Amino acid sequence: MNYQVFVGNVVRDPELRATKSGLSKTTLSVAINEGDREKGTEKAHFIRVNVLGRTAENTVKSIGKGDRVVVVARVDTYAKEVEVNGEDRNITITEFTATAIGPELHYATADVARNPKNSDDDRDPGEQPETAKRRNKPADDDRETDGPDDADADPEPATRTRSGRSTARSRAKAPVDDDEF
Repeated sequence: MNYQVFVGNVVRDPELRATKSGLSKTTLSVAINEGDREKGTEKAHFIRVNVLGRTAENTVKSIGKGDRVVVVARVDTYAKEVEVNGEDRNITITEFTATAIGPELHYATADVARNPKNSDDDRDPGEQPETAKRRNKPADDDRETDGPDDADADPEPATRTRSGRSTARSRAKAPVDDDEF
């Protein structure tokens, strides 16, 4: 397979859609600039990137217009016959399907919130199912609790707002001294 890695700015907010088979999908247009603006040799390339599945869902929640992103994408090239001015012509189409996408951290910061692991489909390739279940379980002494009744309670799941901030609340509450403020 042929993969490309590129960095560019997202041209418009991604919108989540579904394929005929029900798979989540979004399409991004990423602008990549080359050349020198001061010398007047700057040229923009607009690359269309398909994003599928959970990656598409997370992209819509995390990335918006103007964000600088790093994209790792599989390159698919194929021939297609089209009609141009009444003539049939063969053209070559190049598509990019993202396998990974994220913010470019030179220009932004990011708060990372992991997706819940609720099925074997989410495990790393080559990982055994039993390992996937043990990997995310905290040790009993690592768990933070508010009291004996909460010892077995799951922590509140973190969600991400459009601005990229996590909405998870800390379970430990520090006392506040009004004189400090």
